[in-house]
This record gives sequence, structure tokens and C-alpha cells, in this order.
Amino acid sequence: MSEYYVLITGAKKNVGDFLITDRAVNLIKSIAPEISLEIINGWESVEDREFLNQSQGIIMLGGPGFQNNMFPGVYRFVDDLDKISVPIYSLGPGWNGKANNKLTEKMYDFSNASMKFIKKMANSATIGVRDLPTVRVLENNGIKNVKLTGCPAWYDLRYLNSPLRVSKSVNRIIFTPAQNIKLYQQTLNVLHFLKEYFSGTKIVVSFHRGLGTNDQYTNAEDAENTIKIAHFAESLGFECVDLAYDSSKLKIYNDFDLHIGYRVHAHIYFLSMRKPSILLNEDGRGNGVNETLATPGIDAFNFSEITSRLISLIPNKKIKKKLFYHYGFQINSSVVDQLRDLLDKSIQNRFNDFKQSLIIIDSTYMVMREHILKIMN
Repeated sequence: MSEYYVLITGAKKNVGDFLITDRAVNLIKSIAPEISLEIINGWESVEDREFLNQSQGIIMLGGPGFQNNMFPGVYRFVDDLDKISVPIYSLGPGWNGKANNKLTEKMYDFSNASMKFIKKMANSATIGVRDLPTVRVLENNGIKNVKLTGCPAWYDLRYLNSPLRVSKSVNRIIFTPAQNIKLYQQTLNVLHFLKEYFSGTKIVVSFHRGLGTNDQYTNAEDAENTIKIAHFAESLGFECVDLAYDSSKLKIYNDFDLHIGYRVHAHIYFLSMRKPSILLNEDGRGNGVNETLATPGIDAFNFSEITSRLISLIPNKKIKKKLFYHYGFQINSSVVDQLRDLLDKSIQNRFNDFKQSLIIIDSTYMVMREHILKIMN
């Protein structure tokens, strides 16, 4: 086999993870077309150590890889890092914060095994991450060799350096429902609001992690939740689509004017096409992309600053985390009102507030390009 790099993908079922992988391959091939790539699943053990160690390096793709149990929880392709003799690089993974505020970032930590993994990455090259909270939590944990490259999914090479594409009127909308079952009623409330606000507009409800299928990646409760959401959407006259397992299914979005919803990679896909998207932040991943790309969004949860401050005084980090996630935040009951206000403003100014995000994508692409070139050289 000629010289090659190994790409570690997290694409199991969520169409967003397949988009990350496909766009990462396209990025690398556009920047270094002579490079050969071998893609393996990060959650599966690789018995052939020579396959890994004879490569030019291992590249971790995007997704919420920077978690407490990053290694060997998220990434299980090898059981012993000392057996890996080649560099390990990072191409846009991010954190997996439950919520995005100062206390969450301050409490965010990594196991000893995960820190060893991260330090190996940092010793190989600058760690490229997808959002600003990830930069901060790594720096908080003593990892300074970090830079913002964005997620590979940000970059649709066909539309780089092109203007915002806004239709004369919003005629076709994609809505993506929340994955968190706690947000079931909020999701229905938003659907009902969209039916009233966009009367006569075509609205399609898109499920990124499958619709009604209980399998190895989706438990029965989650599958039932998607069925209930779909039934409600259909009662409003909306079409429902299942996009799991295949990024080519996202092409359905190409003919739509606007995305509204909870799925981060629906948001990213629309912005990468230079179309507007309003993301409802289900957790810190949503907060992270909205902060980093300067897109107006809405938090699905509210936080009690007083409760957070009191909990922050507790010295035991495990107890602090448990109390914070139980008492520190609650479902935002004002989401519909906030969404109405944001839509009124955005439609009136023709989504002018989204232009800055495109400038950020274009400028960060140059950082990503330089990052890839350094890895390949």
C-alpha cells in the first residue's frame, strides 16, 4: 500500500456525522489531492496495528469527541496508546457540554486516559477544534496548543466566498426536532407555532437520527419519541423524512429557503449553502456553533444564575456536576415568543444578521486549509 493517512470517523447513524466525514474527505482531497485516505470506525478496535503504524498519521474527524471518556470511551480503535507510533491529528472535533455557561466550562474535565490521548495529539501538531467553547475547555485543562479550524462540515467548497442566498419570500422550511425527550412538548409547541406563523408554507420535518427505528443506536424510548413527534407534525399537514445513515439524503435541503430547529448539522448545512438557519440550542454543542459563527439562536434551556453561583461554591466536583445538571437549568418556556421575535426581525431585515457567519466561515476556512497542509507536510 502507498503512503496513506487513517481517518477516524464517528459516523454510525446520525446523518450529521456522515456529513462531517464526507466533507472532511472532500476538503483533504481538494487541498492535497495526492494523499490516500483510509477510513475506519473510531468505536471499533483495529486488530492490525501495522495498518495504523505504517500510515503517515491518524486523523480524528469532527463530532463531539472531546469528552471526559474520550479515550477509550469515544475512541476505541486501539486499547493502548503506547502501541501507536505515528502522530495523531485533530480535524475539528468539539466538546459535548450539557450547556454552555462559565460553570459548565469550568467543571469540564477529562479522565487520565483521555488526557494522555489529548497530549499525544498536542505533541503531534496543533489541535484543530470546531468551536470556541472547545478551545476554552482544553485551555482550562492545560492544553494550550489549540486553534479554531471549524468543523469540516462548515465548508461546502462550491459556496466559499459567496453571498447570503435569501429568497424573496420564505416558501419552503426544514424543521429538525429535538433529540432530548425532555424537549418533547417544547418541540410540539414550536411545530404548532410554525404552522400558524408560516400559514400555507411547505414545512418538512427532518429526523437526523432516524424515525421510529429501535436499533443498536436508538433505544425504544427515543424511537417512540420520534414517532409521536412525526404523528403530531403530520396532523398539522407537515411531511416527515428520515435522513439517517446517508449524507446524500441531505440534498433534499438544497431546495429549501430556511432551517429552523435543534439539529446542529442541519444548521451548518444551510449556512454552508449560504442560506439562513435558526438553531434552537439543545445543549452546549448548539451554543458552541452559534457563538463561534455569530448566528442568532435561542436556548432550549434556561439557567438560574443564582443557583449556578451557589453550586459553584461546592468544592467536590462530582457533587457539583450532579447538582448543577439537576437543579441548574430548566426548560425555556419562552422559546416560542423568542422565536417569533427573531423571525419578525430576520424576515424584516432579510436575514442580514447571518452575513457575519459567512465571513467567519470563509476566514476560518483559510485556517483549516493551513492546518491540513501542515498535517500533510
